[in-house]
This record gives sequence, C-alpha cells and structure tokens, in this order.
Amino acid sequence: MTHVKNLAILFAVVAGIAACASNPTPNASVAKAQLPGDPLPQPRWTGSIRAVVTDKLNEGDSTRERSYGTLVWTPGATPALSNAKIDFTYAGSARELTWGIFFGPCGNASLPVITLSDFPELEMSAGGRTQVTAALSIDLPTSGAFHVEIFKDRSGDRDFSVACGNLRFNRG
Repeated sequence: MTHVKNLAILFAVVAGIAACASNPTPNASVAKAQLPGDPLPQPRWTGSIRAVVTDKLNEGDSTRERSYGTLVWTPGATPALSNAKIDFTYAGSARELTWGIFFGPCGNASLPVITLSDFPELEMSAGGRTQVTAALSIDLPTSGAFHVEIFKDRSGDRDFSVACGNLRFNRG
C-alpha cells in the first residue's frame, strides 16, 4: 500500500512539473519596461542601397559594379534638423561621390529634399568604403516616399547614378 501511495505522489509531482514547464510564467508576456537613460525608440527612414545597372559599352566595361550600402535617416537635435547616416561600399574607380535624399522611389526623376550641394561628399577609402553622418536642414518627414541616390559627380544627372535605395518609414 505504501508503494502505491509513493507512486501516486511521484505521479502528482511529475504532472505538476510538466504543467509548470509548458505554461509560461505570468511575467513572460510583459513588455520590457523603459528604464531611465534608455533612449526612446525614434521614428526613422531606412533603406538598402544597391548598384544601378549601367551600360558601359563606351568604356569597355559592361559588368554591374558591386556597390551596396545602407542609409538611416532620423530626427535631429531640433525640429528643423534631421540626421542621415550612410554606409557605402563602392567597387568603381571614383574616390569622391555625391549623394542625396530625393522625393519618390528609385528611378523617379525628382528633386532632392534639400539642395544637393548641402549633402557632404562621400570620400571613399582605399578599400572603396565610406561612412558619413550628415546633419540635414530639414525636419524628418513622417509620410511620403523617398529614396537615396549616389552619383559620380555633383550634377545629380541620372547618367552618373551609381546606386539607389528606396527608403521605408518606421515609427520607432
């Protein structure tokens, strides 16, 4: 009889442990609390930059350049400012490139959000890489369509475009 009683207790203990293991604790579904000093999530525009396919038959090179990068556009220190951080790797021979943020999607002939000359040059390292953070004189928009485009010269002429990326908005 003692043997049956011990088996019943053992069965109850195993069943209890199994029930606890399969049910999450009450705190498991609670979101992490915001701690003092933690940065608040910020709205942002982000995009992946990819090489533009170009026809370079006149230059004797018809291959696609292996260029890529990212852009993150966030609010600035004041409402009239925003910050854009661009990371870019360029496989071409140019060592200074121009870039800008434009209205609409890639392939759309449009104006930049601020004067193209207000975007700092991208100075490529010997390895073809650059990282620039720019303060822009524009409030971060919360709607619309935008893209980042990179050029071989300051004209912003689409014939000199080397890479482009559509931006996507995240409320933070």
